[in-house]
Amino acid sequence: PWFLEWGRDTFLAVPGLCFARGRVEEGGEILAGWLRLLDRGLFPNWFDAKGVPERNSVDAPLWFALAVRRYDEAGGDPERTRRTFLPALRAIVAAYAAGTPVGGEDDDGLVALPTPPGNVTWMDARVDGEPVTPRSRCPVEVAALWVVARRTLADLEARFGTPAVAAHAAGLASRSGASFLARMWLPAARRLADGSTDGRPDEIRRPNALLAAARPEIPLTLAQRRDVVRAADADLLTPWGLRSLAPDDVAYHPRYEGGPVARDRAYHQGSVWPWWLGAYVEASLLAFGRGRAVVARLRAL
Repeated sequence: PWFLEWGRDTFLAVPGLCFARGRVEEGGEILAGWLRLLDRGLFPNWFDAKGVPERNSVDAPLWFALAVRRYDEAGGDPERTRRTFLPALRAIVAAYAAGTPVGGEDDDGLVALPTPPGNVTWMDARVDGEPVTPRSRCPVEVAALWVVARRTLADLEARFGTPAVAAHAAGLASRSGASFLARMWLPAARRLADGSTDGRPDEIRRPNALLAAARPEIPLTLAQRRDVVRAADADLLTPWGLRSLAPDDVAYHPRYEGGPVARDRAYHQGSVWPWWLGAYVEASLLAFGRGRAVVARLRAL
């Protein structure tokens, strides 16, 4: 409740608050309104006490790209998509391909964070200036969002651009998707890693991989999607949301309580986050279909 306007949170919330409720163009207006703050491919994640925008989020522009895709899928105005959102996506993808202060595309076609990675993902709590939840240089949800952004740009170029540009964009999207599988899938554990650093997967169990399993643009097999959902069932799912860390991890904090430091240490180290239920439900429906048993189970959450 103490937060003001946040870029990442806006782009996370608009699809559910607007598109899913039939308020498609209202959501489109919100997304379009943020474009005045797009600068060199980055949106502000928040504004400081003086109202100065802080562009310190690697994923805010990528959540925007996913929101644009959802706007289009919800029946948004094609002219708004062509004239307003497509140029924005071109600018965002070009900026990440060239590299931004918070991360850029690596040699494998995924987005990598700077060294040190800093606090540029949604798991951004700090204590004494240090990240409480250090992330891999290539976090799994950022990599998944990048694949979605590249695929969305390719699909829109196919509709509104030239065939040559569309084919080039589609090739880059396919390359990023293949790299995602190669870097993130853990064959022995039958689940996705939480990220990758210099080719080494981070096997810590967090909810972030659910985003990949929830998006059809990510080239996971049906069996792999089911394994990701089952892994969440085993370690993370509660009736109120997804734990931010598996409870048998040595760094797990079981309660969010106490003063600011104690709360920050628990913020992404075990606290349950309701918003991840959205990805969990979408991943479950993609993996197991919309049969009565699946729908009844999701309704019971």
